[in-house]
Amino acid sequence: MFEQMRKSLQSLLSPTPAAPTQWKQYDNPPAGFQISFPAPPTPPKDTANSTEGTYFLQVSSEVGLLAFFNDYGPEVGPADEVLAGARDGGIANVGARLVNERKITLDGYPGIAFESESDSNGYSSRTYLAGSVLYLTLVITPRRQPYPDAERFHDSFQIVPRAEG
Repeated sequence: MFEQMRKSLQSLLSPTPAAPTQWKQYDNPPAGFQISFPAPPTPPKDTANSTEGTYFLQVSSEVGLLAFFNDYGPEVGPADEVLAGARDGGIANVGARLVNERKITLDGYPGIAFESESDSNGYSSRTYLAGSVLYLTLVITPRRQPYPDAERFHDSFQIVPRAEG
């Protein structure tokens, strides 16, 4: 799970940023979510046959937006443990430290919202566990330079019934 996220984060170094136009909703029925981006994101290669995937958009040379899902299947652990593990693993993966966090819910599903920072970047995340599926939205910016549409991005995320792929 974290390897795919790390690869997506590394793509922030790409010299070709997306040209934001207007916000549009992107649906992923097999994964069970929808989210809005200000320009077309790079979708996962094959979400119909995968238990994980990442949508990524480089808004500018310094701002990236990421939506991630991972289906743990029947071996999913207790929600608090899964959410804490995702938080801690993501923070460790980018060499960051936790700045703040709070418990949240979305349509009754448990989640956490947290911010972290490394020496160069800031990370704003919302993570939810819906049944066996972990969902994560992430905004990556230069450290202490928030993205003005971060809340709009996070708030656009919705869990929808999963469709068979």
